[in-house]
Amino acid sequence: MGSLATYGFITVYALVAIGLPLRLRRAEALHSTAVLLAGLAVAAMAMVLVGTLYPVPDFPKNYLSYLYLLYLLGAVGWHWWQAIRSPQSQPATTLDADESFSAE
Repeated sequence: MGSLATYGFITVYALVAIGLPLRLRRAEALHSTAVLLAGLAVAAMAMVLVGTLYPVPDFPKNYLSYLYLLYLLGAVGWHWWQAIRSPQSQPATTLDADESFSAE
């Protein structure tokens, strides 16, 4: 289970690194440094992912990446199904820029 969770951490870390510049751009606070660091983080996660897939690991670890992909597709499919089935129960997906980046 720990090896399978590793793929989850890689995915989440890469998605956060992709999402940060998008969020900063929306808040009009994007700088080239943030884009550079986000790009380096995504590249690092890509290298980690490639390192887990090549060279092909021995059985049964060679199937973990496919198992994770099925798990991820199942979770996304379940989310979409729930969103179609009852759209009013979905949480808000946007925040006001002043709300999340306010200096206290």
